[in-house]
Amino acid sequence: MKKIILIVLSALILSFGSVSAQEENVEKNSRYARYGLNVQLVSSGAHLRQQSVDGKIGGTVPNGSIISVISMPNATLESDGYQWFNGTGTCDDGEQRSGSFQYDYDVMFLYGTPLDYSTMFLRKSGAYIRKTIQGEVITLAPKNDTFTVLRFHHNKQSDGYRWMEVDYDGIRGFAQYDPAVMMPNGL
Repeated sequence: MKKIILIVLSALILSFGSVSAQEENVEKNSRYARYGLNVQLVSSGAHLRQQSVDGKIGGTVPNGSIISVISMPNATLESDGYQWFNGTGTCDDGEQRSGSFQYDYDVMFLYGTPLDYSTMFLRKSGAYIRKTIQGEVITLAPKNDTFTVLRFHHNKQSDGYRWMEVDYDGIRGFAQYDPAVMMPNGL
């Protein structure tokens, strides 16, 4: 009887150890995940590839799921016309995997807080920096400039946009996240 109890206890200790090792590995490989920078899939799944654009598909994260962002490239588009991010997500087979995924703002959105503060590159127009969400304008960040993103808000506001808490040249405020005119610029 004592031998069976010891075997069961040993198995429990080992299983707890492996869970901790898995959590440690995810945290080590995804330093942004624990700080909450994520991509929410809202109208399509996403393939995780070994490398961007034409890499072998390692798994598919289903629609409605979350991918924890590990890193984002500079504000450049790949040959397929998209930005590619690196992330970790639970695939449709239930396995947690990491890989590159195409950032398509029509089917997913960013939310949370980047660890190293991402910047947003204003590629097609400027952006108003406001005192509060939908509040009074403080200043305008012009086209071809950048501002620092402190946090991506999860929910759309009544104006139809998701908002970011930002810092522009020492001025803290809020800006609409409009992927048609701006691009995340590296983590």
